[in-house]
Amino acid sequence: MKKSKQLLILLFIVYATFTSCIKNETIEPGPIKIELKDLKLIKANETSAKLEAVVSNSNGYEFGVALSKHNFNKKDFIDSCTFYKIDNNQTDTVKLEISNLIPSTTYFCELYYKVEDNYAFNKSVKFKTREKVNIIFDTIYDIDQNIYKTVSIGEQKWMAQNLRTTTYNDGEPIKNLITDDQWYQDSVGGYCWFENNIDYKNTIGALYNGYSIETNKLCPSGWHIPSDDDWFELVDYLNNHGFESYHAEALKTKYGWIDNSNGVDHYGFSALPSGYRNEIGGSHDINSFAGYWSSEKNHLKQHHVRKLNTNNTLQPWIANRNVGMAVRCIKDEK
Repeated sequence: MKKSKQLLILLFIVYATFTSCIKNETIEPGPIKIELKDLKLIKANETSAKLEAVVSNSNGYEFGVALSKHNFNKKDFIDSCTFYKIDNNQTDTVKLEISNLIPSTTYFCELYYKVEDNYAFNKSVKFKTREKVNIIFDTIYDIDQNIYKTVSIGEQKWMAQNLRTTTYNDGEPIKNLITDDQWYQDSVGGYCWFENNIDYKNTIGALYNGYSIETNKLCPSGWHIPSDDDWFELVDYLNNHGFESYHAEALKTKYGWIDNSNGVDHYGFSALPSGYRNEIGGSHDINSFAGYWSSEKNHLKQHHVRKLNTNNTLQPWIANRNVGMAVRCIKDEK
């Protein structure tokens, strides 16, 4: 009889220990209730992350975010967690910033609450911190002996400034289209300065029309107008290194953009707002827009473009050949 009681006690302890580790969305001792409703990542930087949680916590349970470099489903998730307690006892949306993270590292994060020694988890999110970059600039010259910074992003090498040559790479002058009529009527290839003001030359470069792109003679030897595939590769790299949905932030300069839409210029691409010239000659959006030509066009002979504005992404666009926009050259593959 004594051995039977001991066996029953042992089985009860094992069962209690097992059930205390089970993931559960809601624990309800009596009328008390807590719900983990939502968890999402706002933004991850190199060494920190901002999260937003929605929790219904009517009676003061401890709750917060559990963070680990181990997958949620692994047995060592709980043991490997760092627990970040949130001081809030209401049904609310709560923002939390986690610091001291490691660059280029994948983290697994779950909302938790704790009743005595029992943890319950729900609403997970996975994120990767941004890589730490040591920007190293090289330089190249165009045929006019203008000097440009260049920078590597992944396997690609980009100009870190907009093109400003007034001569094709074979020595032929590019037409400077000044008046609105000249701009509208051109079908060969030309350029202008924003609002025909040459003072913009050394900051935002020249604006080239689509006909000049089609000559394949704008970029220095060994460089070319980026194709759609070149732009896709850049976006994929940003997505995979902590800038998914934040391409513009990675590429924009830290100054010059309106509406608090400056970037962090994480890789040295240094995208300034350069505006554009429309088909009939008007100049627009010098503080809020940068458009870069692609070498490719559609069946209507409209060119593909990548644009930055006050949003967070590098967006695909199309433009007629009489539009004027900036050019970023990319180095030919070896």
